[in-house]
Amino acid sequence: MIPEKQIPGQELLRLVMFGHTHFQSLWAGIDLGVFEILHARGPQTLPEIAAATGIALQPARIVMSNLVALGFVERRGEAHANGELVGRFLLASSEDSIVDVMRWQALIVYPGIEEYTRSLRENRNVGLERFPGQGATLYERLAARPELEKVFQDAMARMPSNRFLASTLPLEGRTHLCDCGGGAGRNAIAVARAHPALKVTIFDHPSVCEKARENIAREGLADRISAYEGDFLRDPFPPGIDGVLYSHIASIWSHETNVGVFRRAAAALPEGGRFYVFNMVPADDHGGPLSVTCGSMYFHALATGEGFMHSKLEYAEMLREAGFASVEIRGDLPVSHALVIGMR
Repeated sequence: MIPEKQIPGQELLRLVMFGHTHFQSLWAGIDLGVFEILHARGPQTLPEIAAATGIALQPARIVMSNLVALGFVERRGEAHANGELVGRFLLASSEDSIVDVMRWQALIVYPGIEEYTRSLRENRNVGLERFPGQGATLYERLAARPELEKVFQDAMARMPSNRFLASTLPLEGRTHLCDCGGGAGRNAIAVARAHPALKVTIFDHPSVCEKARENIAREGLADRISAYEGDFLRDPFPPGIDGVLYSHIASIWSHETNVGVFRRAAAALPEGGRFYVFNMVPADDHGGPLSVTCGSMYFHALATGEGFMHSKLEYAEMLREAGFASVEIRGDLPVSHALVIGMR
């Protein structure tokens, strides 16, 4: 037999071609509870795994062979044990857990981008058809489906950038920050704790604000954090603010939509007010990294039909176009993030 000649890039091609199977194998390990079972009980044989997960022996053999091949599980004789990555990333209790992010990908993102090519041809978020309901964006559709809205909000709360946002924001002189599209309150809570004299108002849809209020009350911060119901694309900003945080929101929308929000925020801010755009950003020439650029697919094919992973220079341009007198760029933050600040 003639050995197969390895062509440069061929292994990457295989990874992409079979990427759907790799994702589904990992999701099965999470969804069936395989990793949690091995964590709690130690190494398990195939019959033990089948019994613990409630599936037949042959399906157990299939999923475990894939998890072993991917390196998430190790074989120890006839038994199976979690690999090194599992303890850090694939257990719900882990500090760096991506379980909630994987659930969002499996239940929302994956179904929504299956017709990505069609969304490109029709220039609209075709994936929204997978989530029947009212509204032209995913966020409006999720509001009518509490179980999926929770999946989404739980994933957003687990994003690794949440850990350094509060310490990154230069909030000296700010007294009242509007967390625009602030979700269930994870960032508002972190920022309020880091800045004890600061008042924070979350500006989001009613169903999201309801969850935020529960989290705020649980943390004992209802005297400093409030939730303001509305649509920041159309409704007035909360009164009395002197700063606006736009965290992981700008990539959801087009240049034009963002400029409209920035312009309305500028009108609501006093002289000396600040607008903070915090987001993952690609290289200025949009040549990578892949972990950033692939996000445009999700925003275009599913979330809104107009989103894009804009660069930090493009955010600066949007802020200037919206009337901010000066702009500061702080790039090179962890996990491909940047902070772009518009000063009123």
